[in-house]
Amino acid sequence: MQNSWIRPEDIHNYEPWFDVVKLATRMHDSMDRVLDAYCTGKYYGNLLALFEPGFARAIYPYCIDNTKFPSDWLKKQHHVEKIVMSVIIAGVYWI
Repeated sequence: MQNSWIRPEDIHNYEPWFDVVKLATRMHDSMDRVLDAYCTGKYYGNLLALFEPGFARAIYPYCIDNTKFPSDWLKKQHHVEKIVMSVIIAGVYWI
């Protein structure tokens, strides 16, 4: 499990390792919204609206409500990743 995206609320967790973060805004039709979300560390709305253009439209009318994520979502995700990796390393697979 590996993400190619980081929620604005989780960006501070990466500050010890990175001074700069590259945002996919070059082709985005709402660059101000993306920059505001990551600069403030908060976003209220469809999380897909911050990603590459077209992501939100691709699954319309569904959305990923960013306010529904628990505050410890990133911590829980990393915990699950560690479990999955330990299972893979141990050679145990479930299908």
